[in-house]
Amino acid sequence: MRLLHRETDEEKVARNREALFDLHAAALAWLEEYTGIPYPFGKFDFVAIPSFQYNGME
Repeated sequence: MRLLHRETDEEKVARNREALFDLHAAALAWLEEYTGIPYPFGKFDFVAIPSFQYNGME
């Protein structure tokens, strides 16, 4: 599992790194249990982005 983030957010990410990884690992385990399908890929990456004024982008 890998976390990608902006260089300017290093301190903020460092304070929350363990919780971020724990939450993502728990979510992935829950989805596997719920669906009965094991995660099929060799890696799992996620990206932390700063607040976005439009609350989404399609």
